[in-house]
Amino acid sequence: MPNCERIDPADGLPIMEVGAWALDKHALIRRYVDASREARRKWPKRILVDLFCGPGRVADRNRPDEVRDGGVLTAFSQSLLNRAPFSHVIIGDTDPISLAACQRRLEKLGATVTAICEPAVIAAPQVIRQVPASGLHLALLDPFNIGHLPFSVIETLAKRKHLDMIIHYSLMDVARNIEMNFVRNAPTFDAFAPGWKEAIRVPNLTKAEGRRKFGEYWQDLIRDCGYKIAAKRPIMNRPGTRNQLYQILLLSRHPLAEHLWNDIAKPTQGTFSF
Repeated sequence: MPNCERIDPADGLPIMEVGAWALDKHALIRRYVDASREARRKWPKRILVDLFCGPGRVADRNRPDEVRDGGVLTAFSQSLLNRAPFSHVIIGDTDPISLAACQRRLEKLGATVTAICEPAVIAAPQVIRQVPASGLHLALLDPFNIGHLPFSVIETLAKRKHLDMIIHYSLMDVARNIEMNFVRNAPTFDAFAPGWKEAIRVPNLTKAEGRRKFGEYWQDLIRDCGYKIAAKRPIMNRPGTRNQLYQILLLSRHPLAEHLWNDIAKPTQGTFSF
């Protein structure tokens, strides 16, 4: 769990220490919100959702004096700059202190905010009741590990046709836990990709093959929800190594969203197809 004990001297609220790779992720979110401004401007209802919001501000643990906006603050601030602001922001987190800090920061920027102090699996049904069918919406799903993102969260949000999702898919979690016998950490994987064991149980798979087949199976589940995963899938590596931590995915139904994402998601560290 990232450290949220530090205080931002600018506003006296807590901040989260993160790896340097998280800043690249937030820059990617900013570029996408900027690129999609004209499409968003056409809709009167534009909901921004972040079910793993944290305190809203972060610092690189190796450069603790450099404090920056986290994902949801980055997205909302950019929408203001584009003069196509999100009309409502729904945030969730299991830590009430972080959640309250994020809400205060968003409201200071002028956002109308609903805060839900629940795990994502409980928050998602509450969120969908507040997201109108007519509108263009964006959800940020950036959990600490895949155990925090049951597939039911994606299924619930997918009930809104015009809701795109930017998802953190942990390559490290999959690589660490997938083994040839497919039993390690099974409850977590069962929630993230229901039915995966029956679908990919093939004798004598290598770890790399198991990871690939798991990713392919998860993509099939995404397609069953009516979504396409954009072709560009930037990878975040641990700095100075080839250790792949996670990839950032866009899930969308409209080809324009994928086109915009593929144009701005220039990978800084490589690409990887599960």
